[in-house]
Amino acid sequence: MKSTGVVRRVDDLGRIVIPKEIRRTLRIRDGEELEIFVDDEAIILKKFSNVADLGDVSKKIVDVVSSFIGKTVLVTDRDTFITGSGELKKKYLNKEISSYIEDIMSNRNVVVQKNIGNIQLGDVSGEMYSYIINPIISFGDVIGSVIVISTSSDISEFDVTITGMITQFLGKYVED
Repeated sequence: MKSTGVVRRVDDLGRIVIPKEIRRTLRIRDGEELEIFVDDEAIILKKFSNVADLGDVSKKIVDVVSSFIGKTVLVTDRDTFITGSGELKKKYLNKEISSYIEDIMSNRNVVVQKNIGNIQLGDVSGEMYSYIINPIISFGDVIGSVIVISTSSDISEFDVTITGMITQFLGKYVED
């Protein structure tokens, strides 16, 4: 565990303030949920991800869809690629998403690029894919996204439809 050198006092309601620099570094947004763990005498705060809790369900649906459409399918939470299937999955799994994807999710846009174009999905720029990025919405909040990528210009309307079905399924699954 790394010390930040920051000391905060607990107020009379049991609250502490997480410094802005730490929130920015860890990409903690206003209203975001944190999970609390206790380890011996340490209190550990971890960003809570509803999408990460989907685990096996999202992995299974992504595996099936990827093999059916023949493209890489990735699922993100608000910060990280959490699961995927297809030839490009290892390149992104457990890595941070780009600000481009964050903006798409924040704006609740569905973005479809049927022809190969330049995109930055993670920390590597200049990647050339055709793609679909579709936000996952649960309880009215964006909790992640489903991304379909291909190294050729073969994104179809069927791919767009199936991606929309995955996002709706995962959003409803979290609500239930």
